[in-house]
Amino acid sequence: MPQLNRLRHFSYIAEELLLFVLDTRGIMATFAAFLQSFMEVDNNTAAARLVETVTKGIQEKKGRGIIIIDLRGIEGAITQFFVVCQGNSPSQVEAIAESVGTTVREELGEKPTAVAGLGLSHWVAMDFTDVMVHVFVPQMREFYDIEGLWEDAETIQVPDID
Repeated sequence: MPQLNRLRHFSYIAEELLLFVLDTRGIMATFAAFLQSFMEVDNNTAAARLVETVTKGIQEKKGRGIIIIDLRGIEGAITQFFVVCQGNSPSQVEAIAESVGTTVREELGEKPTAVAGLGLSHWVAMDFTDVMVHVFVPQMREFYDIEGLWEDAETIQVPDID
């Protein structure tokens, strides 16, 4: 008889331990989901600040036709946002790209991970990981039609500043 009582007691302890572990897993899963959500919100906020700062840098050099393409809802997108704009000449395209780099560095302490196209300055691409910036001369912008390639994404047109 004492063995049967010990067995029942052991079974009871095992059941309580299992319930505790499952409850802990539930708490951990809830915490992990909260943490993931918090990280996404924080990441989205950082990306939004970066888009805002990039736009400011473009506007400082009179970049025109600014379009923000929100790629967060597009499966397989390589970044969260594209910011597309144009300058009237290669020298203005280069000045806009330099302004974006300087503004982002001074205000957010970030540098692009890569910059391509500064030599000819017909199309400069700047990769800030969560945000890609494309600065074109009008003919190249029309030819490559990045806005059309991502037509499924939500776009925001920023008014030109005179």
